[in-house]
Amino acid sequence: AYHPEWPHIIDMAADVLFLKDGLLVDVKQGRSDKASIKQAQVAISSMQEIDYLQIKGQVAGEIGQILGFMQQTPLHSTFDALQDVITPAGNTEVALDLQIPLIDTVDAKVDGTAQLNNAQLTVNSLDLPVKGISGALKFNEQGLYSDTVHAAALGHAIRINMNSDDSQTMINVSGHAGVDDLQAQFKMPWWDIAEGETDYQLQLRLPYGDNKPDLTVQS
Repeated sequence: AYHPEWPHIIDMAADVLFLKDGLLVDVKQGRSDKASIKQAQVAISSMQEIDYLQIKGQVAGEIGQILGFMQQTPLHSTFDALQDVITPAGNTEVALDLQIPLIDTVDAKVDGTAQLNNAQLTVNSLDLPVKGISGALKFNEQGLYSDTVHAAALGHAIRINMNSDDSQTMINVSGHAGVDDLQAQFKMPWWDIAEGETDYQLQLRLPYGDNKPDLTVQS
């Protein structure tokens, strides 16, 4: 245990090195919740004058397990909102750079990148499968964000971008699909007058807390 608000590390094998009044722990393996720690380094530069415990490392597991891990941290609001609206499948590796407070007057600092390679998910409210997800999903203490992530839905390629602020995470999707596929997935009355194929933009807004997600589709 290194902080009451962060998941404990168990089954750990590590080398511990004391440096003057500092501490360096080279973690060879371990587990935290259901996530597997492939490698990590834990450092305290000075026992006398340090505000943070620094952890850098690689964590691997199923995407759902990694989301579950993050839901047990002070950053849970962002990941709670995401876990409520999607069901992920596939594995990921996450590079983590954590600065965890050792005193009450400072906040945690987080920099993480989850690499997705041919992952899948289902948007629960739409029963919409999204396949072939490839790209980097990033997060910090403000929330989730990304450069363009590539995937496929409704039989065509899509582009996904994410960003967050203090109150919500926004997921923006741009794609192209046949009107018949859109009509089957999104129940809107004006599809009856459309035909052929069309570009579309989907925006999913995930407020933190108890507010409900909001989905809009434009074509």
